[in-house]
Amino acid sequence: TRVTILNWMSRLCPDVPSDHTFVLAFLQSLKTKYIALAAQTTYKQFANSLSHRMKHRMVLVLLLLVDFIKKSANEEYLSMLWHALEVESHPSVRQMLEWLVMILIIHNPGSVSCISDVFKLYDNKRSVCLCSLFLIISHVGIKLPPHMQDKYYGQMLSAVLPWTMAHHYNTRIFAQATLTRLWKQCKLLQLSSVMTQHMVVQSVIDFLFNNGNASGTVTKLLNIYMYSPFDPVTDFSMETIFHTLPRMACLADDEWILPRQFVQTDHTWEDGHHLIALRNLSDQLALSKEGPWRMKAPCADDEDTATIETAAKDVQKKIMPWRQMSPSQETEAELTSQRQKRSDGGLILVTSLIDKVPNLGGLCRTSEIFGVSEFVIGNLTYLEDRMFQNLSVTAQKWIRITEVLPLRLTEYLEEKRVQ
Repeated sequence: TRVTILNWMSRLCPDVPSDHTFVLAFLQSLKTKYIALAAQTTYKQFANSLSHRMKHRMVLVLLLLVDFIKKSANEEYLSMLWHALEVESHPSVRQMLEWLVMILIIHNPGSVSCISDVFKLYDNKRSVCLCSLFLIISHVGIKLPPHMQDKYYGQMLSAVLPWTMAHHYNTRIFAQATLTRLWKQCKLLQLSSVMTQHMVVQSVIDFLFNNGNASGTVTKLLNIYMYSPFDPVTDFSMETIFHTLPRMACLADDEWILPRQFVQTDHTWEDGHHLIALRNLSDQLALSKEGPWRMKAPCADDEDTATIETAAKDVQKKIMPWRQMSPSQETEAELTSQRQKRSDGGLILVTSLIDKVPNLGGLCRTSEIFGVSEFVIGNLTYLEDRMFQNLSVTAQKWIRITEVLPLRLTEYLEEKRVQ
């Protein structure tokens, strides 16, 4: 059903009045729905949850129908997208929002002036907001009309350069990678006046790449698929939107849609009467390495199966025969005791304001021993830290853990108080 509807949407035409009227109303409703869903607290939107998938699908449809967004509505949609990038936490949704911003600015070059205002907007926001902005900046300039490029690159080089010395590590590295790309694009476009006015950038890049540790990190970032080889214009296809990028980000494989699935339900793709192309002209992006958030969908087979087959490769799974055994009376009594301790209404330990990883690992271990019903942590990435794992001694696998960001802590506590 989903493929059939997407095929139908891809045949809509902006020049047909009835199609245009319908899509405008539909996009307005979709935008309102997305804003309401994105406003929900982060701890309710774990990876591959229903809300995550809903947001991802809505943004995909916005991207598919982007040609219907006219110049008069461009500012309204850009404002919504900049705000969405402030609150969105899922990589699969963020990369589509970033792509939408790129397309809207490329389609309406006059909107590029809003980037300077966004720098001020994101100044005190999460570092990931600036990282998204840097990525967008690195892709937009080379697609602008030639008469706008001198001014754009002059402004962006001046704006990005100070952030290469930012305190936050991610912000600093993304700024350095973006500065490197902008300078290479200036050379490619032969913008001699811009390069003459910003010769200090060449000195910064020379210093950066003569420093082994720094150059390695920046080079690694520049090779991530969203920097290279991704191109917001040439890669604009059903294949990239519905298969390639979801496959590379944090999305289960049951959300991927292959190009052949569109063809199976609509044989008119060969005629070319669609909003966008079915496949990319090049397979360079599809052959890129997956992103660091890659996840596999749960296997539909029984969990005790010795070998399961996934979309990517065969994975062996250890058989656990003790699952088939009846527990002894002593074990049953212990399990019953643990269930009672961890039932609804049990103790919830909130550690969102603690950022010392060893302390968190010790608290997690203590919580598991004393039967705490829920362990609340400020950032789930702490669980992957070696120091946390050394002190928790696998306790994180046996206790319910919830992520509540410090900024959301007051709201979370108020919600629990009401409950």
